[in-house]
Amino acid sequence: ILTMGNSQAAAKFSEDELQALKTKYSEIATGHLFSKGLDKATFVKHFFKDYPLLSQTVFDKMDTQKDGKLSYDEFISAVAIVVKGTKEEKITFLFQVFDSDNSGVVEE
Repeated sequence: ILTMGNSQAAAKFSEDELQALKTKYSEIATGHLFSKGLDKATFVKHFFKDYPLLSQTVFDKMDTQKDGKLSYDEFISAVAIVVKGTKEEKITFLFQVFDSDNSGVVEE
């Protein structure tokens, strides 16, 4: 899965943007900002809520640790790709979302 380190992801944002992302994450994440993380049900409720299957799939791709929650690092890394990434990074991320069986091929 396409990811970037926290410092690399953070470098893509201004200080104000990064603070706004931290605030949003802390508002919706369960527990303290850097502890429990953002669970799938909460993510689905806040992102792509009209498309729950898409939301669940995006969450699964963002959850690189495969622990059922998004850490702040996972969250900021994915947001950096989607919002500030290169065209290639965005295409790669979207391909990974739609390659549901990780076969390298998008099927119906």
